[in-house]
Amino acid sequence: MTDSAPRMRHYSAPNNPSVIVAEIVGMVDIHGSTRLLDFMLSLIAQGHWKLVIDVDRADFVDGAGLDALTGVFNAANRHGGYVVLACSQELVLRQCRSAGVTKFFSIWPDSSEAAAFLSSSL
Repeated sequence: MTDSAPRMRHYSAPNNPSVIVAEIVGMVDIHGSTRLLDFMLSLIAQGHWKLVIDVDRADFVDGAGLDALTGVFNAANRHGGYVVLACSQELVLRQCRSAGVTKFFSIWPDSSEAAAFLSSSL
């Protein structure tokens, strides 16, 4: 059996260290969604309230993964923070649109543009 859990890492945006980019690689299904939520909530608990979630290299994001993303948005919002998504992958974008996630998140084609938006707008 292989581990299908998503791989995650985070780093400060190059032009603004107060913006954190979290890259998600792999499948974000019912099993990986808990790991994703825990990872993102730990960043918020550390005071990182301006977050770019880069799902461009996610193979798949199911309903549980989309629910986890919405939970991250709500948690950051409670702290006065903001979360945006970075993705140009049509399959993931279609999943986000059909689930109504776009009413919570602005979606940018890449993490650089998303980080620039957070840096200049908020």
